[in-house]
Amino acid sequence: GGEGGQGTPADLPAKVGLWGAWAVYLYHVFLSDSPCGAAAAGEMCGIGMPTIMEAINLSINFWFVTPLVLPFLAPEVHPALEGLFNFVITYGVLFAGFLSDGRGQKFPMPPFLVGTAFLTNVFYLPYLGLRRPLPDASAAAAAGEGEKIPDSYVSFAESKALPLAMVGVAVACAAWACFG
Repeated sequence: GGEGGQGTPADLPAKVGLWGAWAVYLYHVFLSDSPCGAAAAGEMCGIGMPTIMEAINLSINFWFVTPLVLPFLAPEVHPALEGLFNFVITYGVLFAGFLSDGRGQKFPMPPFLVGTAFLTNVFYLPYLGLRRPLPDASAAAAAGEGEKIPDSYVSFAESKALPLAMVGVAVACAAWACFG
């Protein structure tokens, strides 16, 4: 690694490419009408109140907790949309494994992990761009630099139970999307 944990000059093209991909992603998703077509008429993908309400309803039904525990409070959402929404959240939870990678990093992983649950690549790509290469992270951790992640978080993130549980949730999401 390079001095100060910034990597080597050979890492520069990858970092530039990553930040470039992030900028293009942000433009495409938040500023461009391309994903929505000309019908968006200059709005941010034509996001209106019905779409916002659907996002709120999906959030209320997060991982099927409300429908299972308090079904009378659960809004009715199309099963395919609800299954896909929960599947994407499940995918984001798998990034918890990066908590162990976060030891010795200059920027703490937990805020990126929480953000990834809401807007996956808006937070995940910057984390990849800001993180130190692993050899530097290990050296920084040994030197007592960077963030301190509680061992219980790391144990949880690295346990074999987490991906197995997430596979179970993903299967439930797919089943709900197809048969719900």
